[in-house]
This record gives sequence, C-alpha cells and structure tokens, in this order.
Amino acid sequence: MTVQDDGAWYLICKRGVFYRPDCQGYTSHKSQAGLFSLAEAIRATHPNGLDGPRDGMTYVRYCDSGETIMRGKAK
Repeated sequence: MTVQDDGAWYLICKRGVFYRPDCQGYTSHKSQAGLFSLAEAIRATHPNGLDGPRDGMTYVRYCDSGETIMRGKAK
C-alpha cells in the first residue's frame, strides 16, 4: 500500500506514552515526543501488517500547541 503524505506531523503512541525521536524509547511528555510523517506513523504502528494486531500502538495528528517537539524517523 502506498500512503499519500498529507504534509502533517503525527505522534506515535503505545499504551499511553509517545515514541521519542527516531523511535528511541518512550516518553509521557508530549514535548519530548518525536514527530513523524503519515507514512512513517502507519509503518511504525502496524508492525504485523495492515490487518494484523497493532500491539497497543496508534498514531495521532499533531496540532501545534506552541511546544517544541523534535522530529524523528520511524524504523
């Protein structure tokens, strides 16, 4: 499946915490979370394929609230 990038940034969440930049650990603070493209977020949150279990992972669109957030790439 090819995902059309919508130009927005997304936060990747796993069981109530956010992925840090470059998917290097987790944080409960939105200000320390990484920002990911739509394609990166989908790839990271579907580790078992699009129809497989999501392992408690989801992504949410980041709406700029004035916080400084570092961008990271999903692996």
